[in-house]
Amino acid sequence: MPDIFKHITSWLTTSGIKVVGILITLVILSPMSRWIVKWLGRFLATAGIGALAIGFGGQSLVKDVISGFFIILEPARILGVERFSEPRRLFG
Repeated sequence: MPDIFKHITSWLTTSGIKVVGILITLVILSPMSRWIVKWLGRFLATAGIGALAIGFGGQSLVKDVISGFFIILEPARILGVERFSEPRRLFG
């Protein structure tokens, strides 16, 4: 029986320390919450606009790569070459 009480008190002590630490952290961060929310809101808005710009840029990049691929393949189709076995004749 004493071992069970020892484990229970040990668990309660560590849990109590964690709860007190969380409460102290909340008390310290509470006055800063308005500043944190303001900063976080600005940061998230900027990140959203940046992600949108990167998305549109990436879309045009993919479009250009696909268009370039078809431009490269077009002479082969016109000349009737099925494979790129003779690149000199194709592009020369």
